[in-house]
Amino acid sequence: MKFSMPGWWEIKLKIDAASGTDEVTFNTIVAFPRRAAGLWVRWYSAKPVLP
Repeated sequence: MKFSMPGWWEIKLKIDAASGTDEVTFNTIVAFPRRAAGLWVRWYSAKPVLP
């Protein structure tokens, strides 16, 4: 599994086995990589302010 966007992700799985079915949810937070975060901050702070 590969994430292309940071943020809160819910991974929901349904399991079907001979003994029955079940559902599970994994909550995970994907952060900006350090290098990407620095580039984003520089890009965001360089944006012109609109009136």
